[in-house]
Parts: sequence; C-alpha cells; structure tokens
Amino acid sequence: MSITSNELNLLSELEKKYISAISDITDISTNTTGNKKFIEMSFQSLHFDKVPAFYSDNYENKESSSVDTLIYSYQNDSLYLIEFKEGWPRHKDKTDSNSDIRLKCYDSISKLCLFWVNILGKPRKDFFDLKINYCLITRPKKGNTHQSAVDALNSTRQAFQLKMLENTFVDQTRILVTPYKIYKLLSRITSVNNMAYVKSDGSKLISIKFPLNKYAFDPSFIKVSNKKLFYMLNN
Repeated sequence: MSITSNELNLLSELEKKYISAISDITDISTNTTGNKKFIEMSFQSLHFDKVPAFYSDNYENKESSSVDTLIYSYQNDSLYLIEFKEGWPRHKDKTDSNSDIRLKCYDSISKLCLFWVNILGKPRKDFFDLKINYCLITRPKKGNTHQSAVDALNSTRQAFQLKMLENTFVDQTRILVTPYKIYKLLSRITSVNNMAYVKSDGSKLISIKFPLNKYAFDPSFIKVSNKKLFYMLNN
C-alpha cells in the first residue's frame, strides 16, 4: 500500500475543498488586463489566487494575495508555487517590484500553513518540513532577448532578491524567461509534453518532440504555417 506524502496530501485536500478554484494553466497564466495569453497548456491545477486564507476563528480572507498556482511534482515529491507574469514585473508607479514578487511567496506560504493547521489540524512545526519551491515565469525585461541576458536570468535568483527566500520560506527559487526553460520545468512537473508559448505580438512557439535517432540537426525554431516550433527534450 503506497503512502501519500504530506506534500501531495496538502494539495489534494486543498483541491477537494476548493474544487471550483481548479482551472486550466492557459487561463491561470492569462493576463486579465487586455486578455493577453502567455502559456497554453492542457493541465488542470489550483488557481491559488481564488483560495482564501482560513484563519483560526473560521474567518476566510478572500482578499489575500498569493501566487497563481500550486503544482505537485511526482518526480521529486515537491510542491511548486508558480507565479505567471505575462510582462516583466514592475510596480504600478514603475518602481522596482522586488517586494511585490517576494510578498506573493510570503502570503502563499502563510495561506498554506493556515490551511495545514486550521483545516487539516496538523502541527505547525511539521509544515516547515514540507518540500516547497517558488518559481516566477515571465518575459525578459524590456523585450531583451539577447542570449546572454536571458541565460543570466534563467540561472539567477538575485533578481527581485528571491534568494532571500531560499532555505527560509521555500527550498529553492527560480526565474524562467525563455520558452525552453519554461517548457522544461512545466512539462517535468505536470507530465504534459505539449505547450504553446504566446509571444507579446500574439504569435506562438509550439513545443514538439522528435525521435532523436531521426534528426542529426537542431530543429529549433522551424517555421510551419506561420508558427514556430521549438524542439524540447524531457531530460
């Protein structure tokens, strides 16, 4: 008999209680301002923004902030807090949004802990043994697609000072800005191989998977019917 991990149990109980908050990644990642799509993927997950914070006095705070979704990975038995930003994050007054991006994580962890303690009735100290990661999925700043710039963003946690969160509130943090890196993470934790990355101009990069033994060249960015295909490997 298999034992359900605490991470999976937490998400399962959240989805059971807030079943109406389950939505498609395509909808969850859409920028509601202007209805601009970002990631198209057929995977149902919890729209965490729609889950209230449940206080000890049974009050549900429906205005609490949080990341967009929460996904469980069977590969490493971990939860992933994921925030989608269809454009490079910035504060409304155009100042740096370091605190805004970190606040999403702080509030999400608080919301999870409140549910863990007040709904599931589990010890608070056990909550901090859960394996939880935080990932920001966005576009390059000011449309900067130069390879060195996006590679640096894909590998750093210094932007938005996310490294402050590591080994305190979450185990690891990531910032992903390229279609390949975004696909690699989402396909791994969802086990869904098909994804479309919707560019700012509305055109799409669509993931496909070729048998390795049939291609001796790199088929990245092949133009097909006015759409571009990008080659993805699950490794």
